Amino acid sequence: MFLRRVRIIQKPMPNTEHNETGTIFVIACILLSIWGVVFVQAIRVKDLSPVATTNPTSTDASVSSISYPWVTYFPVAMVQPSPSPTSSEFPWIQAQSALLFDFSQDTPLLAYRASLVYPIASITKLMTGLLVSEQYGVNASTTLVVEGEDLAVEYPSKILVAGDELRISEAVRILLIGSDNSVAHLLARHTASTTDAFVSRMNVRAYSFGMTNTRFVDPIGFSGNVSTAFDLVSFIAYVLGHNSELLRISSYPSLTLILGSGKAVTIQNTNILADKIPGFIGGKTGFLDEAGGSLVSVFKIRDKVLATVILGSPDRFGDTTQLIQWYLKQPLQGIE
Repeated sequence: MFLRRVRIIQKPMPNTEHNETGTIFVIACILLSIWGVVFVQAIRVKDLSPVATTNPTSTDASVSSISYPWVTYFPVAMVQPSPSPTSSEFPWIQAQSALLFDFSQDTPLLAYRASLVYPIASITKLMTGLLVSEQYGVNASTTLVVEGEDLAVEYPSKILVAGDELRISEAVRILLIGSDNSVAHLLARHTASTTDAFVSRMNVRAYSFGMTNTRFVDPIGFSGNVSTAFDLVSFIAYVLGHNSELLRISSYPSLTLILGSGKAVTIQNTNILADKIPGFIGGKTGFLDEAGGSLVSVFKIRDKVLATVILGSPDRFGDTTQLIQWYLKQPLQGIE
């Protein structure tokens, strides 16, 4: 009898442990994906800590002419409406702080971190211009002489040299349109006994406007000068009511002046929106490398006087445009 050797092949039993592990893994991946979406959305609207400032590395006047886009392409922060408008489409901006304010109703229409204390850079020069105009008037013919110390500031004037003579009226226009650092220093030292004394006046004046979160350390606009969007609206409200000529001066896209010494200079407005948005009344730009761009603008639209404040943005002009475009999309009954 022959015995056949039979090879027994055992069929493997189903690995239930492996299947259970795979199922748990798939469920975990799904839950992780859902959590990730929620986390990202939370981050997009989460308040960020104020940006720490260091020594100034740039000012607005030093920034070369750049062609900025009409809209913002890379949104990182959603502006929340206050109060709730009828439209569900809110503008997306890149600023650390933003505000759209209606002076006609004395109320904010849109606000995003509007109480954030942040560097305002050359927006400072509006306060410098106000103190000078209150002491001399914006059209004063008093002659000033540019000295070496005026040109020793960070990012000095590109159109003036030591010995140049100019009237206060010309200096104020170069200050507000061209954001000239040397002229800011020149006006400050001429208006007060020292620049420190002038800065003290700036802070006293700011406090009188209720700008309790504002601090000035120089008349030009370096890192130590800080404020909030709400404080700046309080300031603009005063200027509109008591010295609107300052804003009118700042509205020129460009201006050619013949200085007291006979020298002709042409200044370009650092605010490229000056001739792009109808109804522009005036405003002031600001820029620091470590803080980004800032912009305060005033418009008259639909018979309403509006202010926009942008602080800490890589696209201050695009952000401002977004706020105005949002306003124009609102039905009249929704904002009045």
